[in-house]
Amino acid sequence: MLTATPVVARAQFGIAAGLSVPNGDLRRESATGFDVTGMFNVGRPGIPVGFRGEAGVNSFSLKGTAVGTTRIVNLTGNIIATAPSVGNAAPYLIAGIGIYRVNYSSGNKNYAYPAQYPPVVLRNGTDDRLGFNAGAGFSFPAAAHSVLLEARFVTLRTPSNKPSAGFVPIRIGILF
Repeated sequence: MLTATPVVARAQFGIAAGLSVPNGDLRRESATGFDVTGMFNVGRPGIPVGFRGEAGVNSFSLKGTAVGTTRIVNLTGNIIATAPSVGNAAPYLIAGIGIYRVNYSSGNKNYAYPAQYPPVVLRNGTDDRLGFNAGAGFSFPAAAHSVLLEARFVTLRTPSNKPSAGFVPIRIGILF
């Protein structure tokens, strides 16, 4: 007699941190910053596609004589496609969509951007944007946990649907 064995989804919680490199218009006004992200992975053993939900923050100091920060808080949903392992490393591709809250605060009210380079977001304001991300990483087994190393390109949309800001988080993390 044949019996079906149920396949149980595997869930992992994790945290990652690293550098966040500004791109696009954001690079013009911001220096390299930091990224901190919490994540929840769901997948099934033997199936190379899974899901990752994330909540994160990226923070950038303003360049030059400007005093202030650009902080981007995000909630994203991502699809992960895992490739066959190479030694102990499991490479993967990741892509997703999310909501990004961009907050700009400046302590230097007298700083004037040149007319051809307005700030990416309103001075001392908040702006919610739709964003897309795509990248790649490696997952390594470590005892009962997994260590991950990944990089992604994130682009944020403006009301006119033209990319105006982006960043590249490069992070290392652990999944429990």
